Amino acid sequence: MLLPYFSKMNKAILFLFACFLSVAGLAQGTGKSKIYLKNGDVLTARIVGYKPQESFTIEISVNAVVDIPFNDIEYIVLDANNKNTSKPAELTSADINTMPAPKATKTYGDFYFESVNEGVVGLGVGKVGGFTIDVPRVDPSTGMPVFDPWTGAPIYDERTVANASSFGGVYSVNGIGYKNWAFAGIGIGAMGYSDDIGFSVPFMLDLRARLMPTKKISPLVMISTGIAYHKGSVGSFDFNDGAGVSLKLNDQINIHALLAHSYMRYYGRLSASGAAVLDGIYYNYFGVRMGASFRF
Repeated sequence: MLLPYFSKMNKAILFLFACFLSVAGLAQGTGKSKIYLKNGDVLTARIVGYKPQESFTIEISVNAVVDIPFNDIEYIVLDANNKNTSKPAELTSADINTMPAPKATKTYGDFYFESVNEGVVGLGVGKVGGFTIDVPRVDPSTGMPVFDPWTGAPIYDERTVANASSFGGVYSVNGIGYKNWAFAGIGIGAMGYSDDIGFSVPFMLDLRARLMPTKKISPLVMISTGIAYHKGSVGSFDFNDGAGVSLKLNDQINIHALLAHSYMRYYGRLSASGAAVLDGIYYNYFGVRMGASFRF
């Protein structure tokens, strides 16, 4: 007598379990649509953006957001009402707005390799290759010129006058980018100068920041420091800083322009006569750095 009773209970339990699975499946898929592409692919994703007559923005997975042009879509099946459309343009913003609001997502990556390449030009003033002039010696206590006691002629001292120079060259720095805003790398360049400096090869630690990483146009700042080698094995300490603007062309390429300052200070070396030359003299350059960065 109890067997029919247990049989009915088992059927009821199975029915409730099936209902539970159905509800769970519906809850898991809520908010996702099926996008049928003209190339035969089918994407199951959440529609998170809509540009009328242009494109849909879909979230394929966490942190994976892409734009799909209308011309690439055959039709879309919306989860909310299972509405089919032969043309994506038939969907309205009202249809899209019925979908549950998505979580905030990032539209840029984390770590990646990046190469920054730029041309550099500038004008500088400093005590490198400067010329000397004779200046009358003055007694600091009286402010009067000093004369030779034997000849009575004025005594002159030599003074180095700052020299003006121009320079230009190319520079490449390769390193690691982070979330499309921070960059650190090692740079090397080839620079030519208009005066006795001649040619140099700077070797730098380079840091840069794109201050508004999610924007197409962003302020850009840079700072780099290191050493440079010149003809005759004369070396210098170099420091560079700059600020400008970065334009994002796509996810892989940015172009930039910077107003920059460069400080070059020489340290001594021994000449053939044993005397130190170019010790502690310097240059300050002001110019432009323009180039592009490539993300890999």
